[in-house]
Amino acid sequence: MELIIDNTNNNEAVLLNFIQDLITAGNQSGTIVFNESVVISSNTDDFLFPSFVTLRFINGNKLLIGNRVIRIFGQIESKLNQIIQAPSNHNITIFNEIIYPEWFGVCTYQVVDLVGPPLYNDNIVIQKAINSADIGGSLCLLGKFYRINEVVNIDVEGLRITGLGKYYSTDTPSNYLQPTTLNNQGVFKISRPGIRISDINFTGNISTNKGAGAIGFALKYEILDLNGIVIKDIDTGVNNCMFVDFNMAIMTRGANLKVTNCTFTACYIGIMADKPLKTPITNHSNDDVNAQTRSHAITRNRFHSIGSSSKDASLIGSACIKIWNDTGITSESNGNGENYIVRGYNNEITTNHADDCKTFLKVA
Repeated sequence: MELIIDNTNNNEAVLLNFIQDLITAGNQSGTIVFNESVVISSNTDDFLFPSFVTLRFINGNKLLIGNRVIRIFGQIESKLNQIIQAPSNHNITIFNEIIYPEWFGVCTYQVVDLVGPPLYNDNIVIQKAINSADIGGSLCLLGKFYRINEVVNIDVEGLRITGLGKYYSTDTPSNYLQPTTLNNQGVFKISRPGIRISDINFTGNISTNKGAGAIGFALKYEILDLNGIVIKDIDTGVNNCMFVDFNMAIMTRGANLKVTNCTFTACYIGIMADKPLKTPITNHSNDDVNAQTRSHAITRNRFHSIGSSSKDASLIGSACIKIWNDTGITSESNGNGENYIVRGYNNEITTNHADDCKTFLKVA
């Protein structure tokens, strides 16, 4: 069965009646074709698109949603354009589908070249897309670039975020996320465990020389429980990503960080793995020294121009990797590749390569 929405029937009641007819027919498969946009009003009833209903959006038409609770279990057929108009604090959940930021609004790359002005705050549509994901869902970034004006908060457990996996070609990067203002200190702040990030280029706000004067972070992990307390296990993976020109590319408190096949360039610190806190995040004075940093796997990565041998005072303390531990050691980079296994708390740092870097590993 198929329902075609046009200017004669573009209302919520028509959608509800069609879905009810499919249910009455024994959950028969059906398709709703949106040739016109439809307003789904704000009332107390949840609006459910079942798994046997396909939503097909044509010519930029969309669902116009307020604060209504919407659950979409069916397949979505659409190009990379906006299909949902909703506030930032929407109550929409999309199940069983890869989600795209472009479904929630226009992104800068769709209207300007790489060197053009940041006409849109792409973090807004990325945030809306993340907020629509279910636990264990997927978000895919297919655009050439996304301009990030404010930190994007990731609080959906088990979310997978993937990009195109394209690295730098000549002077033009593609598929990358970049903060656009000096006031924005980062890209992704992650507060739930199990987040997996792959095939994305993260580029800092300003170009630096070996990380001197770099600001902000690409990924910051501080995993919270339901009471807002930082907990130990982050259980996250970062794979096949590039990080350029950040003060700290990856910052984490907790255990079970896995970083593989990534490239870190011109950052002050590549990976900072600090000890977890078992007190509210606002109170850093009572660190639990018994909850050691552990079970990190940092393998097959390249670190390039992380501090180098420069005598610039701003590079004092620069390192490819810094891991907290009761006892401290420092390993100067020898420029010939690095291969370390830190066994004290079951951390594995092996088969990495560092060139033109000041310090490879600092444990303190």
